[in-house]
Amino acid sequence: MLSMLAAVHCGANFILHSAGFLDGLLSMSYEKFMLDADLCGALHAYLDGVKIDDDQLAEQRRQHGGDRLRQLDQHQGAQR
Repeated sequence: MLSMLAAVHCGANFILHSAGFLDGLLSMSYEKFMLDADLCGALHAYLDGVKIDDDQLAEQRRQHGGDRLRQLDQHQGAQR
């Protein structure tokens, strides 16, 4: 797991034999293959990063009491 994470951090796009192998490629486990495939998917999502733009920030603001925040903005604008 840590070697796969290190490879991803170094910029590897394709990691051959990245899932299911044990003991330095001497044996293979289907259970470990499933866990490693899930980890590869999680690392893929990790590399996409967090999307932060005006639309995303506006949506978060609306979800967390947008009406109250709008009232505060209008009040502060009126005081200026």
